[in-house]
Amino acid sequence: MYKIGVYQSPPPETTQPQPTNSFTIIVSSSDKPKFSPSPSPQLGSDDSPLHPDSFPSPSNSISLPPAPPSSDLSLSPSFDVSSPPFSSSSSSYFLEPSPSEDGDISADVKSIDEIKDSSSVARNLNSIYVVAGNRRKGDYLVAWVTRSGDSDLEVPIAIRSTSETVMYPYFSKWIRGHRDLPLKLNQWCNVVRWEFSNPTSFIRSREFLWQEGHTAFATKEEADTEVLEVLELYRRLYEEYLAVPVVKGKKSEMEKFAGGLYTTSVEAFIPNTGRGVEGATSHCLGQNFAKMFEINFEDEKGEKAMVWQNSWAYSTRTIGVMVMTHGDDRGLVLPPKVAAIQVIVVHVPYKDADIKEILNACSATVKALCDLGIRAEADLRENYSPGWKYSHWEMKGVPLRIEIGPKDLANNQVRLASLLQTSTKIDIPMDGLVDKVKGMLDDIQQSMFDEVEKDVKTKTKGETGAAKTLCSPFDQPELPEGTLCFASGKPTKKWTYWGRSY
Repeated sequence: MYKIGVYQSPPPETTQPQPTNSFTIIVSSSDKPKFSPSPSPQLGSDDSPLHPDSFPSPSNSISLPPAPPSSDLSLSPSFDVSSPPFSSSSSSYFLEPSPSEDGDISADVKSIDEIKDSSSVARNLNSIYVVAGNRRKGDYLVAWVTRSGDSDLEVPIAIRSTSETVMYPYFSKWIRGHRDLPLKLNQWCNVVRWEFSNPTSFIRSREFLWQEGHTAFATKEEADTEVLEVLELYRRLYEEYLAVPVVKGKKSEMEKFAGGLYTTSVEAFIPNTGRGVEGATSHCLGQNFAKMFEINFEDEKGEKAMVWQNSWAYSTRTIGVMVMTHGDDRGLVLPPKVAAIQVIVVHVPYKDADIKEILNACSATVKALCDLGIRAEADLRENYSPGWKYSHWEMKGVPLRIEIGPKDLANNQVRLASLLQTSTKIDIPMDGLVDKVKGMLDDIQQSMFDEVEKDVKTKTKGETGAAKTLCSPFDQPELPEGTLCFASGKPTKKWTYWGRSY
């Protein structure tokens, strides 16, 4: 079953989205489509039956021959794509709905050449399949593959931007009764985004790897519970592993996922710039997609019902947030819990010293640390000086460095340096080394978190400039009586974070 939604954009001089008529053609296996004309909200609005992610790939679009002399095709429930002029597949066309004089919906058939320059068309790479539409946050553009080597593809291929339209047709096949619920799917995949002009590595890139979860439940209560459970997992990931403080909250209606019921997020703040960044999102999709993809089930009473759905995701943006939050001019600063190497052991040779004995001591130290689960390695290269090695591993963000030289061997000790305080070194007896290292790694993890929290409060104080709503925190500070909204001047109901963001 394919669904094609076509929406009209407002005129170029109009800045506010205007409601328009739309139609959906549902092509079944019998090639007898159902046509359902109806006044529809603007694309991406809260109660829209379709949103940009629901548009089919070009292979699902209907191909039409050259327009007949009378191109005003009046669509009705008896509309049949198996009869002329819809039986040919020589070229692709765009159907733009318009209300006729008697109030019925009709469609004008226009070729690609006729509409290519139209400002109301969201197009990309001169693709054969064209979607007209307007979102509140700009046109929704999808990347299309139109060529293979020197040849044009007969049917362009859409590059996945998210997976609703891939998964949900199968949800409707897999879910039949209440025993099939809840259904929970999770995947890691690469996606491509085409709706922005200035990519930023690890923060907003064209292609990125992400974790994407999609679930279905019998009741809204179950869906609501999972939304917050997943959001808490994302909070723990940032705060307990990446040492990045975040705020859990609910997105505004303007910023929520188009087509969803509501969106929750964890918002991080970059100390160096004072900007916010959306760390991860957990959406309650409600029943909008269940209606669209007919995901129904028979409940315990034997009655037909629609599922409640959620989706949630975080991406390689987590790496960018961590680097921007903790990194400095000397290189990476990695929290111990996620550092691939937590401790690097460097030997310090000296003239007339027994190098072999020093190297053996380094290897024994690494083994003792690894035996207790600490990720440690030794840099025993002799063609680099100790100072060069210190800088090398500092740039890579290794939290702790152990130095072993002839004096250390003589005193049965090692010299320990922390990435956070490279100018300060302490001597630790060999006997208590492992316990000391474990304690220092825990201290570094907590210190990184505390330092970021302090820096954010200091560097975001009094910030001015263009801002948007980030989220309304679940943990609401006390709201003094009589507090007014800074924008409208009306009495306030809750606190909401505003700021510049990536």
